[in-house]
Amino acid sequence: MKTITKIAAAGFLICTSAHQLICTSAVAQDLSNNYQYLFSKYNINPAYAGYDGKTHLLIGNRSSFRGLKESANNTMLTMDGSLNEQNAIGFKMLNDVRGVFRTLSSEFAYAYKLKINNDHKLAFGLSGGFVQRTLNTNNTQYNSYVDKTDYTLSADYFSKTNFISSAGFLYTWDDALQVGLSAPHLIEAKSRSQVSDHIILTAAYTYEINEDWAVKPLVMYQNLPNKLFQYEAGAMVSYKNILALEGRYRSNKTYNAIFKFNHNNIFFGYGMGISGGEVQELAKLSHELALGFTIHKKKVAFWATKQIDKSFLSKFTKKDYEDNAKLDSLKIQLDGLIADPSKYSQNDIREQIKAISKELEEALKDNEHHPVETQKKLADIRSKIKILYKKYYKGDL
Repeated sequence: MKTITKIAAAGFLICTSAHQLICTSAVAQDLSNNYQYLFSKYNINPAYAGYDGKTHLLIGNRSSFRGLKESANNTMLTMDGSLNEQNAIGFKMLNDVRGVFRTLSSEFAYAYKLKINNDHKLAFGLSGGFVQRTLNTNNTQYNSYVDKTDYTLSADYFSKTNFISSAGFLYTWDDALQVGLSAPHLIEAKSRSQVSDHIILTAAYTYEINEDWAVKPLVMYQNLPNKLFQYEAGAMVSYKNILALEGRYRSNKTYNAIFKFNHNNIFFGYGMGISGGEVQELAKLSHELALGFTIHKKKVAFWATKQIDKSFLSKFTKKDYEDNAKLDSLKIQLDGLIADPSKYSQNDIREQIKAISKELEEALKDNEHHPVETQKKLADIRSKIKILYKKYYKGDL
């Protein structure tokens, strides 16, 4: 009953806020190409703010339609993180230049995270800020294709500053499946009221091949304004959550190849887009770079209620594994983790499981020299470790 009440309260909060925003006379604009999302889903869905209990800072740049004069250039800065187990905030700034047009925007976001049980979690996000659109008339004065008498191409007519907002929803299952629904440019305040048709649906599933390798298929659908739509599909292969390669195909005949590197809380990403169709002869390539930093915080992940007692999963030596009393104690502790994992921090469990797995494998190398009873206990412990590893060790790339 408490869970139903929490869901209802969260839904009422989001719906009420969205209604208030929509009623502030608005009109939507299509910014479908202004959002960099290859390296940060938070850019297109505010519900991703602090979803993993960490603080992320990301700087990115994308240059599109390389080969054309004054091609599009997009620079973004994002930062998001958790305040506590249920609440998170975020900020993003975007500067987009396309020929004579420039768009500068900044938004603050709030996300509410709701844990239904150990496997199912929800997050709701809202953001609001300002967008400024300007026209660089210096680039039009010497262009023979521009009608200089057209009043709509004057800086006074075109330059505007308006309020913007976005909304999003995120569902995760077993920390492997992620399904998101968002309106990244819900409204832009003007003289009349209209909600944007731009809706984005994303889904991805992380499948662990073994302790080192994982594969993540993903899909994305965009309902664009003016009754247009676009979809894309791809897959990412990652190694030890450090290196990853990703490929995507977009329905506008664009291919993306992405490389990701994540180590010691530093992230680097590079993406290359290859355009097809009518555009490829004029501007075939686009490039995207991202540099990020991650700050880990204790007791902020919304699935955690307390920190694990590290003494119970301290590293075992070969001598420890020969002590049946210690093996029995370890088995009891592992059984408790499997039966009631919600008492412990997921990140802490992951780190300790990885450490103890290495020591266990070393002990098993000499398993034939152990007594039969010890061999059975070691095999039982290994099976329990595998269960926990499969449940908790999900990639973050």
